[in-house]
Amino acid sequence: MSGPNPATVRRKSQSSLRERIARSRLPSAIRDAGTLGSGALLSQAILFLAAPLFLRLYEPADFGLYSFTYSTIALIATIVTWKTERLIVVVQAKATAIRLMVALLLIALGGTLVLFVLLLLTERLAGMLPIQPALDLRRLMWPAPVSMLVLVAMTATRLYSIRVAKFRDAAVAQAIRAVVFVAGIIGTAVIWQGMHGHGAIVMLSWQIAADACALAVQLRANRRVMRLMVLRPRVRQSLVILARHKKTVSALALSELIRSANQQLPLATVTLAFGAVPAGWYSLATAFVSAPGSVVALAVGDVVNQRLSRLHAGGRPIAHLVLRTVIGMAAVGLVPFAAISLLAPALLPVLLGHKWSDASRTVSIIAIASYLWFVTEPATNVPLIIGAKRYIILWHALRMANWISFGIAALAGLTTYTGWLWLTVAGSSLIYALESALGFFIARSADRRRGQPGVSGAVPVAVDASVR
Repeated sequence: MSGPNPATVRRKSQSSLRERIARSRLPSAIRDAGTLGSGALLSQAILFLAAPLFLRLYEPADFGLYSFTYSTIALIATIVTWKTERLIVVVQAKATAIRLMVALLLIALGGTLVLFVLLLLTERLAGMLPIQPALDLRRLMWPAPVSMLVLVAMTATRLYSIRVAKFRDAAVAQAIRAVVFVAGIIGTAVIWQGMHGHGAIVMLSWQIAADACALAVQLRANRRVMRLMVLRPRVRQSLVILARHKKTVSALALSELIRSANQQLPLATVTLAFGAVPAGWYSLATAFVSAPGSVVALAVGDVVNQRLSRLHAGGRPIAHLVLRTVIGMAAVGLVPFAAISLLAPALLPVLLGHKWSDASRTVSIIAIASYLWFVTEPATNVPLIIGAKRYIILWHALRMANWISFGIAALAGLTTYTGWLWLTVAGSSLIYALESALGFFIARSADRRRGQPGVSGAVPVAVDASVR
């Protein structure tokens, strides 16, 4: 009687090995996600815990001008690079990712030179600027070329670290960025007691230094690749590879430009229409209300989107999970956001000092729209999952119309700061509510088109078990 075929035994052994590797990937993925997420969590914790101290040392106007200037620099970086760095993670070959980094840095360097020339021209035309805050921002924008270049390089190297699974380095860089910024602005305020009127430029300078430190960590982590890029840049090949991905870059650019514009428009409106002090209140309110909730909402969103994609790809209904997610987020967020809205007038003066007491009304009002964003965010990818992509652009466009229409009214002097705040929050709340409701209805419509009842109660028990 012959023994087992050696080829068969070898194939079974290899199959068993592949199965063991596949089983081990899930804990590895969870560990890597936890390592990467720890950097974001730690940096947010550092900024949140240090906020009561450094906000006592700086005026609301300083914080408002700093926030507006740095967000403007980030918007300029998006316009210049078209978010090409997003491709570094998704392209198949590592060599292609390196060439894209070279092309990206060349584009950023060119944009830096163009921005510097524009600043020189603006300096000559400064007498024609009628809005007083613009005169203050002109001085703050001089570091913008360097800041933009450092920001683009830091983001690109961070994404490359993530691509090559150097998650710890990416997390460390993010934490160091927060530490340098907080330590720098607090130390400067303590040492330089008479910096009245210079707080915004101090904060911006330390933000650039913090970005540079994070970049240094990434450069050290990827020093072999950086040395290769310097010694053999292959500029023409890098630009050719970038041109091959122009369709993807164009799609990314459209969505990112709209998103960046929607983030910048409200702060720009407040700064130019009402002044630097209300801009400081608005910046504080968005950071104070949105930052803690975004950590939870985005984490839940990652899990929900994975499960929605898995169910939809398997031909199973998803409407019940969308509805359950929205209701669950509404229940979880109701008490915290209500507490923020009601307790802000009493707590802000105690935590941050009386000069920030007027920001409490802004916090209370923005908490309403932030709550609806918190409820809606985990299910925002439903149109993308089922292929109804037009709704993604629709919501971005509606938000932009909301900011632009009420922004024009504010710049024309037709409303006060509080009135503008209530109008924009009402518009944003309505859009979030419609987005949440329509997400459920298009999911149910997709279920019905595929012959699935969705939330009618005929959902198989096995689906519920897998979702849980």
